[in-house]
Amino acid sequence: MDWKTEQLRRGGWTRDDERKFALMLASDDRFNVEMEKGFGELDGLMKAMDGLDQKDDRAKCEAAFTVQARFDGIVRHSASQWKIIIDGLDGEAKRLGISFE
Repeated sequence: MDWKTEQLRRGGWTRDDERKFALMLASDDRFNVEMEKGFGELDGLMKAMDGLDQKDDRAKCEAAFTVQARFDGIVRHSASQWKIIIDGLDGEAKRLGISFE
């Protein structure tokens, strides 16, 4: 993302363009849904981590699997958000006539 952002700036992407892009992301329903789902996973992760302190090995093992599943969920939702960001940057490049090739 940093490389693409820098290429956009070199191609004439202004601070105003960056602000508009950030506002577009903030108002993108898909982006916000994925962010909320990620926060839900984070909440579940924190609760599951409490289970790692249990004395019972079986309960501790189940908690560890839950922790891993929550991490996987966070990664999945973050990846969806990154796709939206990258697609948006690609759209900005097209609008400005910039190639990332």
